[in-house]
Amino acid sequence: LLRDTPTTGIYFCVYESTERGLQAHSKLLQGDTATMFGGGLAGVLSWAIAYPADTLKSYIQALPVDTPARERTIASAFRAIYSGHGLRCFYRGLGPCLLRAFPVNAVTFLTYARLRDALVGPPKAHATASNNSAGTAGTVGHQGR
Repeated sequence: LLRDTPTTGIYFCVYESTERGLQAHSKLLQGDTATMFGGGLAGVLSWAIAYPADTLKSYIQALPVDTPARERTIASAFRAIYSGHGLRCFYRGLGPCLLRAFPVNAVTFLTYARLRDALVGPPKAHATASNNSAGTAGTVGHQGR
């Protein structure tokens, strides 16, 4: 929860702001390219932020089943990792993770956008439909894209 909650917020904010910014201000990065760039950047930034917490989670999960509860805390895991390996250990493996994060999240958001468009129509159609049907509850819209 401590790892996923803030990074999920960052993930979607980075995606939305990057995609919208590119659509509005870039002549080169439009449509699917903007979607993929926004998704890739979102994945890279959220993993870069979440990685130390993920290291702690993995350490705790790998402890033997009979490990006392007081040693299964975040604070205890932090102390054990830091005292044994220093701060750098919290980022060991980050490079390959980030290399994987960009293409995986680019394709994830492209797939999402394509499915959304196939199921409910492109975002501009939502804005037009919701503007034409004033007061209609439950209208899905992605205004501003």
